[in-house]
Amino acid sequence: MFENILGHEEIISDLKVAVVEGRLPGSMLFYGESFGGKLTTALELARVLSCREDGSWGCSCVSCRKHRLLESPNTLILSPRRFTDEIAVCADTLSGDSGKAARYLFVRAVQKLLKQFDSAQWQNNDQTLKKASGELEKLNENLLKILPGESTAEKQVSAKVLAAILASSKKLENLVKSDGIPIFRIRKMTYWVHTTNNEGAKIVIVDSADTLGEGSRNALLKVLEEPPAGVYFILISSRKEGIIPTILSRLRPYHFSPRSTEQQKQVIKRIFRKDSESFSSLKDFFYETNGIDREKLKAHALSIVKSAVSGQRIGSQKLDTLVSDISDTEHFYPFLEELSLLFQDILYQRTSEFKDVPLPVLDTWYRELNKILLDRTMYNQSVPLLFLSYLYRIRK
Repeated sequence: MFENILGHEEIISDLKVAVVEGRLPGSMLFYGESFGGKLTTALELARVLSCREDGSWGCSCVSCRKHRLLESPNTLILSPRRFTDEIAVCADTLSGDSGKAARYLFVRAVQKLLKQFDSAQWQNNDQTLKKASGELEKLNENLLKILPGESTAEKQVSAKVLAAILASSKKLENLVKSDGIPIFRIRKMTYWVHTTNNEGAKIVIVDSADTLGEGSRNALLKVLEEPPAGVYFILISSRKEGIIPTILSRLRPYHFSPRSTEQQKQVIKRIFRKDSESFSSLKDFFYETNGIDREKLKAHALSIVKSAVSGQRIGSQKLDTLVSDISDTEHFYPFLEELSLLFQDILYQRTSEFKDVPLPVLDTWYRELNKILLDRTMYNQSVPLLFLSYLYRIRK
């Protein structure tokens, strides 16, 4: 069990014991920094719960074969986040290594996106699904050419096929990226979990649970209050404080502490087949592979905080540069994370430059940051408008 999880030994041990002894709670929260393996662990737990034999990664039962390719109909993934960044990184790995492990890695990355179009999350005749049908068909057709076979030495994957999959993935993601997890998807999921099932456990994974809007939160809370037998809910978040207390009280928390630098390098080397010495962390590896300049995002975050502390406006030229650098989705969410990390550093380290900022002020800045994320996710507000209003609200 859990052989494919690197690090988090204490959490894995607790989960193993809970599964074996039948004490696993029906509702859980996996929280901690991004790139910490929370979703991977949730998916592996789903496979173990559905396994008909010993739960090992190489188990040959029908259920495990489906789970390894993320094809099990008994697992739902509801997520507002981008998967094309991960798909691009895995495509880069597969282009240099056509072996079975690399194929599984890539197929699973694509399937995380495809899971967002599962009919169990959508209303009948939904216009989004209709628009997506053509690209879904093309993507699935190309994905069949990459499925791992019995041989460990597979034929080199065509660059043309990878490019086609990436193109389809971006088009599909554009159809849902601004929707967050709307209330109708939560309600449809609720109907699904109450339907009869004779094939073992059902698992619902709610990724980025802290970004749910009020209606979606309330709908989720209702099903968590009376969860059906044989159903497991796993909520995932990088910001535990963004989840309302009434939902938190119904979850058993599992804190994913940051992996050590060495553990992160092991992930880069063993999973993605790259020279781990070139990167200081998994986040840096993903950012650099996707062309995201983390140092530039950090500098923008620092300029915003300094503006808030001094009460001075950011110059129009500098503001234009900031907005230009973060206005697309690929940079917007990484920027918000860097800003959030800076606030946390100020709050807990109390660095000399910001040591005089009162704690209530820091709390206000942080809460307003959460509001930006919700406004962008739920209402698709423009980045310039979001940040102009944010700068106005946090100025001392």
